[in-house]
Amino acid sequence: MDRLNQLLARFERQRDAGSVLRWAGPRPDGRGSKLSRLLVEKIGYREAAGDWEPEEISRDEAAGQLAFLAIESLAYGAYGPPRAGLKDLALEALGDLGPEARFYVNGWLPKPGQKGMGWTGLSTATFDAGVLGFDDRNAFVFWIEEED
Repeated sequence: MDRLNQLLARFERQRDAGSVLRWAGPRPDGRGSKLSRLLVEKIGYREAAGDWEPEEISRDEAAGQLAFLAIESLAYGAYGPPRAGLKDLALEALGDLGPEARFYVNGWLPKPGQKGMGWTGLSTATFDAGVLGFDDRNAFVFWIEEED
């Protein structure tokens, strides 16, 4: 998990707006949406986590979401493609999780050729979005909160 921890710390330092909430460590016990709720509780989302139905995404999509969240403002961003290389760095770091790893988000962010985005907020912030992932042994959460 060294590469993933280093990447999440780097992405946190790169953020110009909002707050970053992140956690990485041993996978908690649980399955499916219960595990997703346990993971977002690691960053303090206790109340909202109970109503959340996570959306599963691929490893490649998770890398793209992480790269997007590393640099874009949820409130004021231009929502362009991730800066060159950030998605590749994220994909490499996600290699710390095994091939059975699963990834989830609380909505969708722009994809190539697509406009707009939407999500189910988990916090009291005006905007929040994030990615979580886990394999059989480890897990992580990377979340952004912003106000307009």
